[in-house]
Amino acid sequence: MKINRIIVFLIFWHSVVNGQIFTNPITATNPNTANPFTAGQTFDPNITVSGIGRGTGISGSNATNRYNASGWSTTTIDLNDYYEFTLTPLAGYKIDFTNFVYTSQASSVTPTPSHSFRSSVDGFASDIGTPTTAGTTISLSGASYQNITSSITFRFYTYGVAAGTTTFSINDFTFNGSVTTTCTAPTTQATSFSSSSVSNFSGTVNWVRGNGTAGVIVVARQGSAVNADPVSGTPYTANAAFGSGQQIGTGNYVVYSGTGTSVNVTGLLENTTYHFAVYEYNTTSTCYHLTELTGNFTTTQCSPTTQATTFTSSSITGTSGTANWVRGNGNSVLVVARAGSAVNADPVSGTSYTANAVFGSGSQIGTGNFVVYSGTATSVNV
Repeated sequence: MKINRIIVFLIFWHSVVNGQIFTNPITATNPNTANPFTAGQTFDPNITVSGIGRGTGISGSNATNRYNASGWSTTTIDLNDYYEFTLTPLAGYKIDFTNFVYTSQASSVTPTPSHSFRSSVDGFASDIGTPTTAGTTISLSGASYQNITSSITFRFYTYGVAAGTTTFSINDFTFNGSVTTTCTAPTTQATSFSSSSVSNFSGTVNWVRGNGTAGVIVVARQGSAVNADPVSGTPYTANAAFGSGQQIGTGNYVVYSGTGTSVNVTGLLENTTYHFAVYEYNTTSTCYHLTELTGNFTTTQCSPTTQATTFTSSSITGTSGTANWVRGNGNSVLVVARAGSAVNADPVSGTSYTANAVFGSGSQIGTGNFVVYSGTATSVNV
C-alpha cells in the first residue's frame, strides 16, 4: 500500500497543487444550446462547478467547438451580458487560485470589442486583469482569490461590439490553482498495531491511541491492503461486522469509529487475510491523519484438508436408498440431498444443521437441498 500511496501522492501534487482545477476544451457541435454547458468539463474532485453559462442579456448562437453568443452591447458594459463560471469547494476544503486561461474570438473586430473579467468577491464591481478578444491569461494570485471556502462566481463581460448580431465566443478555458483541506489533522497517529483472539470467523485489532480529539476510524479490506483513505469533512458509519459498515472506495469497510483501542471484527471468512488501516481524526471539520497505521491478520481454517471420497450407492428401492463414502479427515460429515438435480447450495461454516434421513425433514440449505445425515459414519440410508 505504501508504494501505491507514493504514486497517488505524486499525481495529486502535479495535477492539483500546480494544476488545473476546472477546465473545458469545449469540443461539441452547438454547445450554446445548453445554458450552462457542462459536457467535456473536468474539475478537482473536492469542488463542484457550474459549467460555462451566459447572462440574460445575450443569446446563444450556433457554432462548433466554442461557446458562442450574440446580443452583446454595442456601447458601454451591460451587466446582463456575460459568460459565467461558479466554483464551490466541498466542506473542509479551500481553493487558492493561480490564474484563468482562455481562448476566444469575435465575428468582427472592427471596432475592437472591450472586455471585463469580474468576480462575486466584490459583487462584480471591479475588473480583474486585462482580458483580450483572442484570449489571454488573467492572474488570480491576489489575496482576494486565496483561501476561498465558499462559492465564487466569475463573469466575463463583452461590450462595444460592431453590431447586435456580432458574436463572441469562449473557445476553451482553464482555472488553475490548488484545492486543499482547511482542517487541522491530529499530529500523532495511532501506533503499535496488533491482533488477538483471531479465530475462524472473527479477530480483534488493537492499537495505541494518538492524539485525535474525536478518536479513530478503522478501515478493513479483504485480501489486499486498504487502498482508499477517508475524506476529511466526511463522517463515516462503522459496523464491526465486516461489509456492513460504510464503504470507502471499493471493498474498504469502516469497522470502527470511536475513542477506544480495539475492535473485534466479525463476519469474516476462514483462512483469509484481512488488512486494516487506523486513522486518528479531530472533531473540528472531521479531519483525518492520512499517514495511517496498517496491519493485517489471517483467520484460522476450520474446514478439513481432506474431503470424503469414493461415493457409491446401494440397497436402492422405490422409496429409499443408501449413500456410501470413504471418510476424509474432518471430525464429522454432513450429507445433503436434492431431488431431480445436483445440490446447488453449500453449508455455511459456523452454522449448525439438523439432519434427518427422511428426505425433506432435515434442515434446508438454499432451496430443495436437505440435510439427511450429520455424523462420523460412512453411510446413510435415505
